[in-house]
Amino acid sequence: MTRQGEGRRDRVRKNRLYVTGLSLVFAACASAPTHSGRPSPASAPITLASADPDEAEFRKSLEEAYQQIVARTGGSGAVTIVDVDALLSMPAPDHKSIRGAIQYFSTSLRGSIQASLDRSQKYRTDIEEALAAARLPKGLAYLPVIESAYLPSLTSRAGARGVWQFMPDTAREYGMRVDWWVDDRVNPSKSARAAAAYLGDLHRQFNDWPLALAAYNAGPGRIRRAMRETGASTFWELLDLKAIPKETRGYVPTFYATLMIVSDPPAYGFTLPARLSHAPAE
Repeated sequence: MTRQGEGRRDRVRKNRLYVTGLSLVFAACASAPTHSGRPSPASAPITLASADPDEAEFRKSLEEAYQQIVARTGGSGAVTIVDVDALLSMPAPDHKSIRGAIQYFSTSLRGSIQASLDRSQKYRTDIEEALAAARLPKGLAYLPVIESAYLPSLTSRAGARGVWQFMPDTAREYGMRVDWWVDDRVNPSKSARAAAAYLGDLHRQFNDWPLALAAYNAGPGRIRRAMRETGASTFWELLDLKAIPKETRGYVPTFYATLMIVSDPPAYGFTLPARLSHAPAE
């Protein structure tokens, strides 16, 4: 085998390990205990006690935290990049499964998650334009962190492919060509528009983002059936009742964990590329 072939094989192996690792995280976070500790942060991470944070107070707390960092380091230093707007667009509840996901991401999967955030820069324009056109929350731009690590050619064992991991039938339903010659799922612009359309449809069905995200992972029929059989009205009730697949019970918390991380990256040991978001005011 040529050196180029060996390099390609190594990349494929690493990508599969990343996806396998995320699958394990989904499973673990489905019943993750509350962690009493977390990695030593550079500053106290910002947490949300409710799903309706006061935006002004949130921004003020975040800015004060970074001012403390500057004071301790004795200089202005490099500007720390955060993405407060992503979390504000989809507030994260205080749930033990989210705290468990943050713990995993900040330790065992830190390198892979950081690489995914770095890689996202290539696709941000297409994704942000698609979300804005569909009037969807900015935070959804981080969903590929847990779907594909922003790897356009990634294909799951079940046949899902692309940054947004579309199955062939769903891809065709949302206007993408998938056949022997062309697979639009690997096209960043077309797949982003299709994902925005699909996510928008799911939100209109469930009128709730955690349920819509669960449906994106497990299928809307399975989520509706679980709600009907249990009488549950929220994703978190379905999680506690273990009424949906384990992967889905972990999928939604890991997404919200990602939003928590990008809202205050240094607190969890991460960085964001400069163009991804906004720096706190000086």
